[in-house]
Amino acid sequence: MKLPQSHKGTERTVALCLSASVALFLCASPSSASAFEHPGKVDVRQFHSRVLNADRTVRVWQPAHTRRGVRYSVLYLNDGQNLFRDGDPDSGGGGWHVDDTAARLIDEHVVDPLIVVGIDNAGDEARGVDYLPPTADRYLQFVIDELMPFINKKYPTLVGPAHTGFGGSSYGAACAFYATLARAGVFGRLLLESPSVGAGNGLMLDRARTMTSWPERIVIGIGTGEGRGGRGPSAVQTLGQILANAGLGDNRLKVVVQEGGRHNEASWASRFPDALAFLFRR
Repeated sequence: MKLPQSHKGTERTVALCLSASVALFLCASPSSASAFEHPGKVDVRQFHSRVLNADRTVRVWQPAHTRRGVRYSVLYLNDGQNLFRDGDPDSGGGGWHVDDTAARLIDEHVVDPLIVVGIDNAGDEARGVDYLPPTADRYLQFVIDELMPFINKKYPTLVGPAHTGFGGSSYGAACAFYATLARAGVFGRLLLESPSVGAGNGLMLDRARTMTSWPERIVIGIGTGEGRGGRGPSAVQTLGQILANAGLGDNRLKVVVQEGGRHNEASWASRFPDALAFLFRR
């Protein structure tokens, strides 16, 4: 079975012009995840979805030394082949080192132990279908109504939005953002790296303006090297303003602007430690 390919370089990046009212954190020298002595283990599963009528590769990371009878929060991330260590060799996009980072933050007692579920994409052409509305509804049905119950049955998970996060990068981040609009109340932690929320003529942003309920904590990350920074309003600026207007203060919303950050796995990996610490801080 041929593994899905990387999504590197397949999507249009967004410009950046954040207003002062948005909680802003400049990351001139972002921390990077280093290899950890006990990074835990990754189960690679082939999951058959009736909704999608297809098999999907799912990678479930658990920290080392999990305790019998203890349940853990879960972070679901799109584009799973690019998450753990250097990524799947066939993906070509590099890796986020999610396992190393999570293990280190757990060991340092920054976050409580948690489980990370990476959902592989089905190739570049399928990403737009799966991750962007209106066809993203079917993918979200797979994630929420099929995969999540399976994970909750097979692994020692905590349930409910306070213990469940969703995220990704680029189109994968747009998918996670759309999930909060279409299936509000499912995810209480949201990670949006270089989110393509302006896709579809801004329909997601228009819908967001009418939302009255948002996840408890949201991280938005973008790099100054991604596109035409400073040339007028951008989708990220608009999203940040919408969330600020909705009353999300710096205890719930973190917007990270990384100096020189680009639209690639290396930049997303470098921002992941601070993002995970904010979303799942003890």
